[in-house]
This record gives sequence, C-alpha cells and structure tokens, in this order.
Amino acid sequence: MSALARLNPARKAAVRILGQIEKGRHADDLLKAWSPNAGPDRGLCWHLVLGVQRRRGTLDSGLQPLLKRELQSLQAPVHSCLRMGLFEIWFSNTPKHAAVDQAVQACRSVGASRASGLINAVLRRAPSEPTIADPYLDIPAWLSDRWHQHPSWVQSLNQPSPLFGVWNGQHHYSLGEAQVPNSNGVFRLPEGQGAVTDLPGFSDGHWWVMDAGSARCSDTLSAALRPGDSVLDVCAAPGGKSFRLASQGFQVSATDLSDSRLDLLKEGAQRLNLAVSIRQHDWESGRSSDLPQFDGVLVDAPCTALGTIRRRPEIRWHRLPTDPAAMSIRQIRILKNAAEHVKPDGVLAYSVCSPIPEEGKGVVAQLAGWNVVQQWCNIPPQHGEDVFQCFLLKRQAEHHVDTISLGPA
Repeated sequence: MSALARLNPARKAAVRILGQIEKGRHADDLLKAWSPNAGPDRGLCWHLVLGVQRRRGTLDSGLQPLLKRELQSLQAPVHSCLRMGLFEIWFSNTPKHAAVDQAVQACRSVGASRASGLINAVLRRAPSEPTIADPYLDIPAWLSDRWHQHPSWVQSLNQPSPLFGVWNGQHHYSLGEAQVPNSNGVFRLPEGQGAVTDLPGFSDGHWWVMDAGSARCSDTLSAALRPGDSVLDVCAAPGGKSFRLASQGFQVSATDLSDSRLDLLKEGAQRLNLAVSIRQHDWESGRSSDLPQFDGVLVDAPCTALGTIRRRPEIRWHRLPTDPAAMSIRQIRILKNAAEHVKPDGVLAYSVCSPIPEEGKGVVAQLAGWNVVQQWCNIPPQHGEDVFQCFLLKRQAEHHVDTISLGPA
C-alpha cells in the first residue's frame, strides 16, 4: 500500500475544504458536498474543518515560531495542512505521530509534495500541548477591539454551537432535549444523535430546526399583534420565522430574493402542514405592487452574520471592518421599502444576526417617521444561541414610547 493510500478520507476532504474556505467559500456548503457520506469519517471531517476555523488564530500563533519564514508566505495548501496537523495535536485525541503523518500525506494529496518535509519537521517540533490561551487570538483584531467587554462570549466561540428546535403546535414529547426557559416551545437538541432529519418527529412535521435567538425575534413581533393578524416576512427563507408565526395562528406571507431558498421554505411549510403564502421579491428594488399592507411586517435583513460565528466559524475571517457599514446601505433600503407595507396602526420589526451597531440602531435611526418602542441585543447569549439585535417600531403619529437602551456592542 502506498503512503498516499494510508491517508484517511476525512483528512483528505478536510484539507481540500480548508483550501476552498480560504477563497471565501462557506464551510457548511463544502462540508455537505465534499465530506465523507456517513460514519465516523464524516464526523471527523466536520470536526477538523470547523475546529481549524475556530482556533485559527491560536494555531497560527503556535506555528509561526516554528518557521524561519512568514507563515502567510506559505502556499495555501501547505498552510492548511499545518493548521490541521497542529489542531489534531493540540485539540484532538489523535496521537502526535499519527497527526504528523496524516498532515504529511494530506499535503501530498493536494499536490504539494515538495513541502512534505517542511510539514513533517515543523509539526514534530511542535509542543504536545497548547502554549497559548488567549481566546481573542481566534477572532480578527478589529472584532477584538469591539468585543473586548464580552470575554465569556468570545471564549465560547471556540466551542461547537448547540442546535435548537421548535415544537409545531401541541407536539411536545421527549427527545432528551433541554427546554430553553421562557421560550414557548424552543428546545436544545441533544448532541451526538446523528442527522437531524432522522430524529423522531422531524419527518412528521412535529418540529423544525430554528435558533433560539431567531425565535425570540419573531416572538418580539408576535407579542405586539392580535390573534389572527396578517404578517409579512420580508427576507423569509429558509423559513423558521414564517413557520413560528404561522404556528401561532397568524396569516403569513413570506418573500425572499432567492428562488432556490424559497423552495426550501415551501418544502418546510409542506412538511409542517403550515399555511404560508410564498412569493419572490427583491426588496432592494422597491415595494411590492402585488402585496397589500399588513398588521405586522418582519424584516430579518441580510447582514454580516457576525452573531452566528460560533455556528459558522469561518465568517469571522471573511469579514472586513468596512463590511457592517456597507451592509447598512442595503439594510436601510430594504427596511424603507418594507415599511410601506405596514398598515397605519401596524407594527414593524427589524432584526439582524449581528451585534454590530451600524447594522442595528444605525439602520433604524435612518427610518424617518418611526419610533423604536422596544429593542434588545442578546450579547452575551444565555444558552449558546446566535446573537441578534431586534427592534420593534411604530409610526410616530400612532404611538411613542421611550426607547430601551441597547447598550454597547
């Protein structure tokens, strides 16, 4: 058997995926497409890819003293193999000799055989335990400056994210889950139970996957509505908020820009047996001539998604300091157009899965003629959920309530 044939398929896929992430692609999409189909190798591939992204700063800080040249000057495949190898040595149960050997073989598998000696030498010199314990190394410097007052949350970003579900109607039986307090049917899914779609009740439409922070956003709107009110979910796909509102008895219309994402929403609504009116619309281009006004409008706007980086760790390395301000231009355009579909006595909810102020209060401040009557940001999150900002607004002529301070983010 050749040396290359000894390479574990999980590591072969992982180093290939890590290289594509460096080009800006999303880890989740790549893992679903390229990781081994099932079994321990699939789990190992996910563990390696997401683990390297979570601990990338710590790994690079550990590797640099072992090199005679700048780490960033290495070819991307070589850099990825070094990170993967050191991650296994420091943060997995893999014996050091095995981690070194597999990193060398992975390097050869991506056509960088000339660097195999370098990888072997560097990883053999690496200490067997982490020499650095600073969680702020594992987020970019510009985010460290913004989040210095949230050390517990930053520390948690190095760990896998919990997954949450929401009960559909009266279906409440045990999955071995932990209920999220004061959340009306939101629960934390058990770990290590295999594919979500294979868990009891999922295929029967008894529950769906939805982050607890996301559910709180839709609940902020629903608490301000009357039973049976009409609701427009502007950026709805893949559908969690629409499903939450429909399951609470509201008449829901859902729109999104992406036809393929709307297909996911349609499939989910059918599985859950929930009535949701679905159509495509580009809210940056203007209001919809086909839609009426609604009692409530929910705008969960496209954003930097920096509140999801525990679940999607590569995002932290893809975002630039200028991105929040750039996103806010899109967000205010969408919000202004969607606001035209709120009835005179209706309510408007705006949310983003990002704690960055430019994408939250910086956006709603530009919406002339509206007052913020409620707002919150769940940083630091209490149950491992994603971080959101959410704002409930009413027209100035209708109602005015002193705003609740959002605080720094």
